[in-house]
Amino acid sequence: MAGQAEDTDKMNLAKRKKEYGKLYWIYRHSMLFFVLFLGWLYSHIFYGISLLFHSRENAAYLILPSLGTWWLLSLFLGIISSVVPMKCIFKPLLGKRRYNELQLYAAGKDRINRKSRKRLTKQFYALSCITVLASMIIFPLLLGCYVKVFQDKIIVNRPWKLSEKTYDFNDVAELRQVKSVFEKNKIYKRTFHEIAFKDGYTLSFYRGWLSKSFEEQAEILKLISGKSNLKIQIIDPVADYCIGKGK
Repeated sequence: MAGQAEDTDKMNLAKRKKEYGKLYWIYRHSMLFFVLFLGWLYSHIFYGISLLFHSRENAAYLILPSLGTWWLLSLFLGIISSVVPMKCIFKPLLGKRRYNELQLYAAGKDRINRKSRKRLTKQFYALSCITVLASMIIFPLLLGCYVKVFQDKIIVNRPWKLSEKTYDFNDVAELRQVKSVFEKNKIYKRTFHEIAFKDGYTLSFYRGWLSKSFEEQAEILKLISGKSNLKIQIIDPVADYCIGKGK
């Protein structure tokens, strides 16, 4: 019976190959759109929640994980949840029978048989559960990651740390404006700022996970420089190397 049903499905698809070929293209690109859109939407929602959660205090500057950092988490959620709007849109538009035939055409296009499709469905649900559970762990950890600069102190809660640490301005060892870096035998001309503390921790804006532009970084260091009486050092390893080589 199952074999007869599959043969019937194949005959229906052969008759509608041209129609389903176009629908398949629209379906795939629509799914890609929803994955990216939902990823973008979730990242902005998470960032907004983080901003609202931490802006209750009167900090002069609030530094949070950037939208790009939230995007990594949001993209996986976008992949999973994109199934919902796709089904809500395409099933009413096509009808149950044509929607199921489109699913079968997509499976045939990707060379997936009925047995494989059932296995992939189970794997998808398992992956969905793992992603949701992982998100429930990662979200509060990212939510608890911040730097708050006040007029008399700096509060830092580093990534994956469960408790914050308070620094006085006397705890600041160096303020740096870095203009280039050597990394993996390559030279990167990139300007960013760093705040080095006496306990060995360095707050660096190099990797871009912190949500502050270069101008905002400069303002933060200017404030700390005035409070700590430290000058901002200019660090340029590439220029120093070129000068040394010239000698």
